[in-house]
Amino acid sequence: MRTFYFGKVIRDKILDAMQDEGCEVKYRVLEGAERQAKLTEKLNEESQEISAASDQDDFLEELADVQLVIDALVEGLRSDDRAKFVELHEAKLRKKGGFVQSIWIEQVSVPNDSPWIEYFETKPDKYPEIK
Repeated sequence: MRTFYFGKVIRDKILDAMQDEGCEVKYRVLEGAERQAKLTEKLNEESQEISAASDQDDFLEELADVQLVIDALVEGLRSDDRAKFVELHEAKLRKKGGFVQSIWIEQVSVPNDSPWIEYFETKPDKYPEIK
């Protein structure tokens, strides 16, 4: 029997499928901060796969993967944190809105006394000033 390092979070039914095929699998169930960290790594991996999608069907499949990981992250929250997440989600929608309109700002000219100046200046790599 050959052995391979795997080292990643898997879908719920993969373990059974491997074992059904005669694989001997060394595994553990993640909990707490480690669970959150490994699922966050998986979210980053799946998000990158969206960017590499070759067509619309591939894009939809990868988008579904991202949603499944997000669902797992939310499900793993303690009930009070889950409630706080829902509260923050709703508050952001009310205050700033979502992304349904998909508005893209190319550049913005800001008055010198605008509070946006300080915000942009604290993130010069993200919002470089055009001179």
